[in-house]
Amino acid sequence: MDTALAELPIALRRVLTEILDLGLQERLEQVLLAAARAITHLRDLDLSKYETDTADEDQSLELLEMVAPVLAATVMDVNALVSAIDESFPRGARLTEGDPIDLDKAQRAVDILRTRSATLRSGVLQLGIQLRSPRAVADRWNFLNHLQTARGLLRVGIGEMVADAAGIYAEVPRVSVIPEYQKDIDNAVGLRRTLHRLALGLRTHLRRLGEQQSIPLPQLLAGLSETMEKLSKTGTWRELRAPDKKEFVKFRVQLRELLARHAPEGPALEALKGFVSFLELLGVVINQRETLRTHDQACLAELTAQLEHLEGLPAPRRVGIPMAKVVTLCERLRGRDEFLDAFIAGLKATPNGDAAQIVALREHAQRLLMR
Repeated sequence: MDTALAELPIALRRVLTEILDLGLQERLEQVLLAAARAITHLRDLDLSKYETDTADEDQSLELLEMVAPVLAATVMDVNALVSAIDESFPRGARLTEGDPIDLDKAQRAVDILRTRSATLRSGVLQLGIQLRSPRAVADRWNFLNHLQTARGLLRVGIGEMVADAAGIYAEVPRVSVIPEYQKDIDNAVGLRRTLHRLALGLRTHLRRLGEQQSIPLPQLLAGLSETMEKLSKTGTWRELRAPDKKEFVKFRVQLRELLARHAPEGPALEALKGFVSFLELLGVVINQRETLRTHDQACLAELTAQLEHLEGLPAPRRVGIPMAKVVTLCERLRGRDEFLDAFIAGLKATPNGDAAQIVALREHAQRLLMR
């Protein structure tokens, strides 16, 4: 049992110890292990190898044949979890032994598992039907987006099921009971930061071009093309959704064409401005995703608490570790808000924790918490 439990988050191990009925504990453990495996597998399968280096949409049933193993693995992972729930807690069976309070908790947890497993079963069946339709395979990028989105929703559904069932026994944050949850948050934060830096860099170059202070345009385009190539080989690329990747691929191809034909400044500037607009819109969309919204609210609350701690310290003791914690929290919010971003740039230059910095940061935090 200990070997199996090593695969579970510590918080889930503690939840299991709350269950006095050892038979129930073992059955619930098997379900949680199946859920952890499904969450991990649904994350680890990489779809990047099915992408192309163009934004063309000329696809056929060959794509479905290529991705069939991924689809089959998705179905198997979810069905294995559903089977584990059905075997451990057969439908129609009631828990009848034990203390009434313990029985009530157990029954509520089991009801959550049964209800959500039915939803998961339906979701994976619907996915198979959708991806086999001629319309779905007509466009590679839309097809991959369907598969990517469905796998993401299945992971979220399984994670929420685990968190809600565990919550019957103990107050635990989702980050503590959903396998890979912190990694998802860190990846989302990293993606936002990368897109923010890319957009900021391009805006800076465009401004300098207008002021005739930039590096030569061909050199700028060549450097940007190299950046796009490197980006496609990073973990950030994997976090992008297929339709967004398609726009990156289109821009990468556009850069190559501009360089190959030594395009004049007008078309090059138009391409750069268009991509900056796309990055800014993408940033807005990403900031609305639930993972980041939850993270940002927690981060802003922690920032407020850190500022209160700073105020209680003598000025000389604010510099160093206390302010480093504040700067680290602010860095995790990069790309969240343009006004906070501008303030963070100055804060990193002189993180002294004086009254002006504390007041300004508190105002930023309160403003964003109200959104």
